[in-house]
Amino acid sequence: MPDETVTHRAMITACATGATLSQSLDQTVANLALPYMQGSFSARYDQITWVLRSYVVEAEIMTAPRGIAGDEVRTQAIEYRLHHRLYRHLDAVRHGTVMPRNV
Repeated sequence: MPDETVTHRAMITACATGATLSQSLDQTVANLALPYMQGSFSARYDQITWVLRSYVVEAEIMTAPRGIAGDEVRTQAIEYRLHHRLYRHLDAVRHGTVMPRNV
């Protein structure tokens, strides 16, 4: 297997770490809120644990769609930038304001 260079390794690591930290903090907040919710709803512990179960199931289900949506947003942003540059260049060519490049 050939060696592959990974660009922006630090950014990828920071994003993955941030996502993991965010998920664990959300889970912690949900765990801390359970006793208060249990008291507010006058529910037993086994009746209120559905909150955590539904949170975990939602996180599992939505992982792939979030990744796909992120890819689409990134792709659309790149396409927008490329089209914007192309149209600017074509407009400059049309108006004759393109400067020749020194080769």
